[in-house]
Amino acid sequence: MAVAVGAGMARRRWPGGRFGQVVSELVKRFDCRVVLVGGDDARREADHVHDVVSAVDLVGRTSVGQMAEVLRRSDLLIGNDSGPVHVAAAVGTASVVVSAHPVDGFPWVVNSPMRYHPWRAEHSVVRPGRRIEGCVDSPTCTEGVPHCVLSVDVDEVIEASVALLGPTLPTGREGDRS
Repeated sequence: MAVAVGAGMARRRWPGGRFGQVVSELVKRFDCRVVLVGGDDARREADHVHDVVSAVDLVGRTSVGQMAEVLRRSDLLIGNDSGPVHVAAAVGTASVVVSAHPVDGFPWVVNSPMRYHPWRAEHSVVRPGRRIEGCVDSPTCTEGVPHCVLSVDVDEVIEASVALLGPTLPTGREGDRS
């Protein structure tokens, strides 16, 4: 299982500690290995995942092509709405995307998962149920810090991940699996 905790915009960053909680639970259920991917901007949040689970840390250590190969060999990517989820889709890997765009946000805005979800691969987008104070009059979350995304619950991300992984991890791809 791969985890991508970074995102170019701060408002899209779900906390690394919450990713750690999700990954910890999934490792217990599926006894899988974890690999952290993404750019240097994800370092601080990736360290929060390390606080709760052992992982192969490739954050800031791969090219996009190398990351694509790591994701191709993974059964699932869990990540923020950012580049790695689209790379995962390009190589056919399922993903759970934590999005800052609320369900009641406008569907046409740039960060709407209705407009820019991962294509050509199974995915589940977990997002806030509604815009919260500070964003109510905007088409989407507009804060400069994690804001609406903080209303995404750890259990929602676990449930979406379990639904994509199924009762056991698939074993049909060749090579080592994450």
